[in-house]
Amino acid sequence: IANYSGELTETTIFYPDESLLESAEALAAQFPEIGAVEPTIAGLARNRLVLIVTSDWAETHGDGEQPAESG
Repeated sequence: IANYSGELTETTIFYPDESLLESAEALAAQFPEIGAVEPTIAGLARNRLVLIVTSDWAETHGDGEQPAESG
């Protein structure tokens, strides 16, 4: 897990070659919050799918924090 410092406007899955395009599209179909499926860009792993989650994911799924227990 690493931080990506480029600019993306939507959660995007990157695929390294055509052999993983179908898998990337299937993942995007399963999670409609994934806004784009794109070929891998410089600086990303070239042997696997890479999902970069942007603020739109948090808006859909919350901030990831667990609610405080009451009682």
